[in-house]
Amino acid sequence: MEVPYAVFGEMQPRWESGGDGKTSWLDVVLHEGPEREINLAKLDRAVLAVALKFATDDGEAPSVISAVRSDRMKLRWENLDVEVPTRPTGPR
Repeated sequence: MEVPYAVFGEMQPRWESGGDGKTSWLDVVLHEGPEREINLAKLDRAVLAVALKFATDDGEAPSVISAVRSDRMKLRWENLDVEVPTRPTGPR
């Protein structure tokens, strides 16, 4: 699993892993602290890219290439291209 690009307003997304002996998990934490309302339309930037790779051999899968220009994030993974806005859309 790879997160080639992540931004969520002023908060810094980060990885967190855990387990209880029976189950394990891996989270991308976008907010930590007391519960509060987050108005996505008012965030300067909010975009998260996650790549989940499955392989049948021990070979390493190619990395995702990300580039952010102006208000667009572009991702390339082999022959797959994706482009999304880095700002939530809607009324501000």
